[in-house]
Amino acid sequence: MIVTKLEPYTRNRFKVYLDGEFAFLLYRKELKEYRVTEGEELAGEDYAYITEVLLSKRAKLRAMELLKTKTYTRKQLKDKLLLGFYSEELAEEAVAYVESFHYVDDLTYAQDYIRYQCDKRSKMRIKQDLMQKGISADLIEEAYRKVAEVDQIPPEENLIRQLLAKKHFDMETATYEEVQKMKAFLYRKGFSGDTISRVLRGEDY
Repeated sequence: MIVTKLEPYTRNRFKVYLDGEFAFLLYRKELKEYRVTEGEELAGEDYAYITEVLLSKRAKLRAMELLKTKTYTRKQLKDKLLLGFYSEELAEEAVAYVESFHYVDDLTYAQDYIRYQCDKRSKMRIKQDLMQKGISADLIEEAYRKVAEVDQIPPEENLIRQLLAKKHFDMETATYEEVQKMKAFLYRKGFSGDTISRVLRGEDY
């Protein structure tokens, strides 16, 4: 492999291109240590050490460092590592490593998120939020089951009533246009049409 380009990324770090393609990010002192010189060939043993030992360890340490300040889903953590110029393989390896210690646990993350949001958002909205964070629909349903085993999840009708009260909405005095506007607002919050209509009609559940 030929080192075709060394592109400064920060004062002390460089993006290394091999055979015309980006390969990895190294510190200035590492370029010298592992004989990474623009226009010259990178020895196979040096390439192997850089990718299999040096950067593998660095990716794992970076993952641990990120988790010290914030809780991540598996996808979020992997995406963060990819943004740091770690390869797909190294990012996956690092995430699997922290997962082995349960530092990343999507089921636990989903349960905590549900507990925190269930009295504020509809199940559909919570599900959408979690799926955007990379958690599967099946795992979200499992998380809901586990939360329901120990906590009481408020009925969505209660959440709708709270929103109506917050908006000072009175069904008896509201115009047709105001009712339609409120229905649209609640629908955007993730509540089903049936549940919205039932609450607005004042039906028990």
